[in-house]
Amino acid sequence: MIMGFTKDEIKTNLLGTLEMALLMPQGPARFDNSMSAMFRSFWLVILVMPFTYYAISLMQPATPQIAELSFMLVAFMFTVKIAIATVLTILISYGFARHYERLEFFCATISALNWSGLINAVLFLPAVLMVGFGNFVWDDVYGYLVFLMLYGYLVTGFILTYTMRIPWELGGFLAICFMAVNQTSIDVMYWIASQL
Repeated sequence: MIMGFTKDEIKTNLLGTLEMALLMPQGPARFDNSMSAMFRSFWLVILVMPFTYYAISLMQPATPQIAELSFMLVAFMFTVKIAIATVLTILISYGFARHYERLEFFCATISALNWSGLINAVLFLPAVLMVGFGNFVWDDVYGYLVFLMLYGYLVTGFILTYTMRIPWELGGFLAICFMAVNQTSIDVMYWIASQL
């Protein structure tokens, strides 16, 4: 067992993640709808954190709001931002699922969303490595990063649509809500950083 997952679960979930990346409807259906699987899926968030910290270390000098702060403080701020944004998106998902009587799909939804973090991590990796090796600066890869962000929210809307079994308009609306939570939390973090 790895991170509480059996080899078969990892294989099934990775296949589901690949299918979600390709917007294949059977992808979200592969995720277990149990509370245990949902909680274990948060290991994926932790798994990509070192990569996130590396990207932050490269981004920090190019970001005026945080350029003068210590890396440890910036890493802590991003960790808190990620935790708050995650809790808020889970609460939004739960409130939506409860209101629209889709609670029976809630655990699979959160599991699929957590596993989908691997999609952006894998697609983001080449840009981060190119910046890290000095081939490019952040401004050079900015367009690619914006594309990845939009693609990530498209996948999120897709996952919400197929796991909660809702119309795509509602899945898209929830994805936009998640984007607003994420962007607002970044703005608040930068505002706090500017006050330090």
